[in-house]
Amino acid sequence: TQYYNEFLRIYKPLADTGSNLASSYAVDQEKAVHSKTNQGSYRSLASSVLQRLKKRPFAISEEDVGIDGEWLHPQLKAKENLALDIWRGASKYVQILEELEANRNPIDIPKGSPPPLEETQICDSCQKQFDRKDIL
Repeated sequence: TQYYNEFLRIYKPLADTGSNLASSYAVDQEKAVHSKTNQGSYRSLASSVLQRLKKRPFAISEEDVGIDGEWLHPQLKAKENLALDIWRGASKYVQILEELEANRNPIDIPKGSPPPLEETQICDSCQKQFDRKDIL
């Protein structure tokens, strides 16, 4: 009943569906706690879950529901969605293999020993000659 009371408090702003959500999520939460514990550890996990539920803010939408451990704070969801949008937009900045080869970027690590280093070398990009001062 304590889980039910907390879920009822959390889902109160959702009007009519709030009480139905509270009862179903209270049962689901109890099942989750029972599945993760044995007789000796039940009380400890149940009280820590209840404390987290007491700190949880009111639900602001139908998507802002879930039991402890599955529910994600709306601010964290926004950050997660932002990161996902960034990854989706990154494809326009990533070159395909043919573009890398056309721009003469190294694709494979050459086999064998490296060629001997000379003091004067030619730049691969601009073809200008330069003197190397320090060995990297």
